[in-house]
Amino acid sequence: MRALILCHLVLLVQGIGSGQKQQNDFRGFTWGDSFEKVLTEEKAKYVTRKDRVELLYSDVLGGKDVKILYVFNGQSKLIETVYIFARKYNNPERYVLTYNAFSDLITEK
Repeated sequence: MRALILCHLVLLVQGIGSGQKQQNDFRGFTWGDSFEKVLTEEKAKYVTRKDRVELLYSDVLGGKDVKILYVFNGQSKLIETVYIFARKYNNPERYVLTYNAFSDLITEK
């Protein structure tokens, strides 16, 4: 269930960046921004990096603890982003409720 929700969030976040170019596609960044720009300008707490292809941050969004993964291509350009919810629930329905609340929050923005 958790993997399914994460997959839907990936599609939701990627969908925001599709279509016409916006001034800010994701958290103040635009698709194609450099690895260095995200590394130096992201305001969330830095967690780790994997070479020049991934950056991981930690933040609170909508009252929930989340990890923010930035993915870069071979030219160190931003191509994908993912919100990862770290909390585990005993009741699987809570994942759906969290997804719905987060989806509404993203849609508003």
